[in-house]
Amino acid sequence: MLNASSTKSKLIINGVGLVLVAGLYVGLWYWADYMSGTLVEKQTETSDSEDTPTDIGEVKRALAATEDIQTQTRGYILSNDDIVVFIERLESLAREAGLEQTTDAVSDVAYPGMSAALWGGLQVVMSTKGSWADTYQFLSILENIPYKSHLVQSVIEHDTSPGDKEEVPGWRGEFTIKVLKRK
Repeated sequence: MLNASSTKSKLIINGVGLVLVAGLYVGLWYWADYMSGTLVEKQTETSDSEDTPTDIGEVKRALAATEDIQTQTRGYILSNDDIVVFIERLESLAREAGLEQTTDAVSDVAYPGMSAALWGGLQVVMSTKGSWADTYQFLSILENIPYKSHLVQSVIEHDTSPGDKEEVPGWRGEFTIKVLKRK
């Protein structure tokens, strides 16, 4: 009849083949499930990116629509060409407030919270002398100048130094202001 050992070996070979085919089937099923998930993610990503303007015409229209906002924003940032005008304006504001003023230092510095590659800061140190009301008015003006800036330090002291007989003792101020500047 049949040889028992050849039947057993055929049965073992078929069993191993069946396990391999089942393993291949399960592996393909998991791979297809993984690829399906990846496909859904890519489709979602693609549909999200379709909502953003990719056509150059759409980008130009968007820029044209925000031109007023861009102009306003540019006005809050100091450019290299405007540094001298800005310092002269600060000096003029001090004189208009009724103070004697001197600009003690001007330096390029980093502006906090901004990318150093694109933005910098201009730091100006000014000293003033005058009445309390004039000094306080100038301080208020500095806090509200129409630039992206912050007052780093302000020191106001009563001036008790001997001066001319006709001179009324006043107040000395030292103000350090930092302004955002395009590099």
